[in-house]
Amino acid sequence: MASTQGKLREQVETVRGRLGHGAEKLVARTGVKHRARERAADVRRVVDDKTPDRVRHAAGRAGHVAERAARTGKRRPVPTASVVGGAVLALVFLLFRRGRGNGR
Repeated sequence: MASTQGKLREQVETVRGRLGHGAEKLVARTGVKHRARERAADVRRVVDDKTPDRVRHAAGRAGHVAERAARTGKRRPVPTASVVGGAVLALVFLLFRRGRGNGR
């Protein structure tokens, strides 16, 4: 009797494992978050291919500044995020204006 119960428990665990794995695969294929992440990665690749090096470099620097500001502005995150967002937008705007001015 004990061996029968042990075999049944093993079978139940095996089936649970298969069902869990199958459910994870199904969620990965149909999950909104998964599809959104894949689409975001595709868009990043396209943007990265079309973005000039100087803009990419400036965006990287702005990201480092934003990280540093986030660490220092944890007590008041909304004003800090607004300032950082404004700085990033201003930097991108200046880079695009500078790029257009040289091409005339």
